[in-house]
Amino acid sequence: MKETIKNNNRILNPGRIKDFFLYDRLMSFMILLVFIIFYISVVYLSGTGLLNSGVRLSDYEAGKVAEKDIVVERDLEYEDTKATELKKEAQAQLVEPVFRVTESIAERVLVSFNQFIDIYIKLLDEDKSPSEIYLEVQSALPGYLTEKQIAEFILVEEPLDYLFETKNIIELIMTNGIIGFPDNLKINVDSIEVLKWSKGEKVSEKVAVEDVFTISNLKQQAEEFLPSGLNEEQTFFILSLLDVFSEENTFYDFEQTEANQTRVREQVEPVIKKIVKDEVIVKKGFIITAEDMIKVEALGSYSDSLSFTLLFGKFFLLMMIFIISYKLFRPPVLLKTPARSRMFLVFSLYSIFIISAALVSRYITPADGLPISAYLPAALITMLISILINTRTGIISAVIISISLFLIPGTQVNNFIFSFVSGVFGSLIVYKAEHRITLIKAGVIISFINAAVIITLGLIQNAELNYFLNALIISAINGFLCGVFTLGLLPILEHILNAPTPFRLMELSDLNTPLFKRMLILAPGTYSHSVSVANLAETAAKEIGANALLARVGAYYHDIGKIDQAEYFIENQKSGNKHDDLKATLSTAVIKSHVKIGHEKAKELGLPDEVIEIITQHHGSGKISYFYMKAMKEQKIDQKLSPEDFSYNGTPPVSREAAVVMLADTVEAATRTLKNPTMSKLDRFVWDLIMEKVSSGQMRNSGLTFNDLETIKRSFVQILG
Repeated sequence: MKETIKNNNRILNPGRIKDFFLYDRLMSFMILLVFIIFYISVVYLSGTGLLNSGVRLSDYEAGKVAEKDIVVERDLEYEDTKATELKKEAQAQLVEPVFRVTESIAERVLVSFNQFIDIYIKLLDEDKSPSEIYLEVQSALPGYLTEKQIAEFILVEEPLDYLFETKNIIELIMTNGIIGFPDNLKINVDSIEVLKWSKGEKVSEKVAVEDVFTISNLKQQAEEFLPSGLNEEQTFFILSLLDVFSEENTFYDFEQTEANQTRVREQVEPVIKKIVKDEVIVKKGFIITAEDMIKVEALGSYSDSLSFTLLFGKFFLLMMIFIISYKLFRPPVLLKTPARSRMFLVFSLYSIFIISAALVSRYITPADGLPISAYLPAALITMLISILINTRTGIISAVIISISLFLIPGTQVNNFIFSFVSGVFGSLIVYKAEHRITLIKAGVIISFINAAVIITLGLIQNAELNYFLNALIISAINGFLCGVFTLGLLPILEHILNAPTPFRLMELSDLNTPLFKRMLILAPGTYSHSVSVANLAETAAKEIGANALLARVGAYYHDIGKIDQAEYFIENQKSGNKHDDLKATLSTAVIKSHVKIGHEKAKELGLPDEVIEIITQHHGSGKISYFYMKAMKEQKIDQKLSPEDFSYNGTPPVSREAAVVMLADTVEAATRTLKNPTMSKLDRFVWDLIMEKVSSGQMRNSGLTFNDLETIKRSFVQILG
């Protein structure tokens, strides 16, 4: 027993690892292809889950009559862009317009006024006439004063003091700025911002509009700066000079104002509005208004904003589903990894299911709040997988396709529950089904189970009466169609996959076929042996929970390679043994050939791979001891014998069914030599035969535990005793 180790009561193969690139390259490519198609389809079809099923926003337009209600299926906040723009524009209009003081104008005004002071004082000292003073002033400062003003100025007593007082006022006013308002400027606030220089620094000052200096209100605004106690001539003198020499030196700064408005616009908080779950934003049969379209467009924009995160969310969820699925379909979860074609079928069925879910969510509105999964063929998927592969794979698939529903945005737990329960029961109902009519019965049972699940969910949700009526109708249709489609698709898939379904195996177990009639005529001993082995194998397989029908069929066919040379096998020999005249090596070649011939015949008959495996593995790599011992006796002195030359060229069984057939074949043939054995002797004899197979390494890949072997032994003894 060097090649086997006992661990947790299971016979294990130490260190046998499949090369990924030998076995999995094609499988990985097929799964990747399905994954890509699956992903693109889900992303395109499933949408964002913001809307009730069957709604496309592109179908809605202001002024048109709505063909369907738009019901939001979850709370949603969105920005009212029009309201936000109005708010931004209002805030921008409230920004104070900016005016900038031009220092060069103030300097020029002061230079001119100082020049006037010098001329005026000089001319007064020379006692010039008003006309002469006017001409002198016009000569130096043309256009500044009229002759009448000069005549009135001369009447002012002590003008020198008031000249310097006027200079101070001009300097103050020009420093603060005399505003020049553009004709088209609309001021919406009661103050403006003035940028000026003060003590060598640039400063900003807010000035009330009513307090600003302009050319038009200069005299009025300047009165507050006049010294007290002035008479009419003195007041006229100062105000006239202010009016003549003052100029607009503060102008509207469009660029700075626009920059301030832009900054304010950027700081404005968007106007957020809320649409609550189940809100009907558009009603069927009503004209869509502009206000309705704001909400519709908001939904569309929100859907687009979600697309990037949904893209990655769906990608990672889908990737996890595929990785978990791939791992679940390998040992130790499954005793044996399904064939590539069947794995491809499984992932293809997954894709069909979730694409169907995406289509349903996009184009169908479930009646009265029924779960979307009530419209999906979960039971169909799991029944097909259970029949074509096995029940365990079907149940695993029920879990996986139910989880995959969460790829559809807005999917609720109800969808998972319905799909899971329907799928699991679909797998269990067809367990051990042997007649195709069972599938129709399964569809009816699924209808009742679906109805029970939906009604239970409705009771929990306190649904209305219409919900339950629709639940019964949809459940009946769903279950019945699952049964009908399973019945219709199964023969096609059986043919494509050459799968050992119970129905195919029942057909293969018919002993009235030409092959077995020929075996009965040409190799009656082999025929009797095969039937006996089938009875042993079927009973034992049933006891350990293996596929009893597969074991029976495999046993029927395991020796079909003997038919054309039946006389070389002891069970068919009536008068003499042909091997007596043959060398041990030649006899060994004849005996070994029946496995190869059986494999070729099985291929010609189109038997399922699992049955062919039983044929090719029922002797494994075991030694043909009788002829090895005979060769030892015939051995010459210089001749070397290798045990491998007297061993079968097959591989040890890799399934429980193949192992059971091997043991049944060995035990049935060996016990023929016993004459009137007691039960205890038979028990010990059978166990020794089984343990010989274990010790020679024939059971190392079978998946059988020692408990299984004990059960098999007990089953054999009960039948043979």
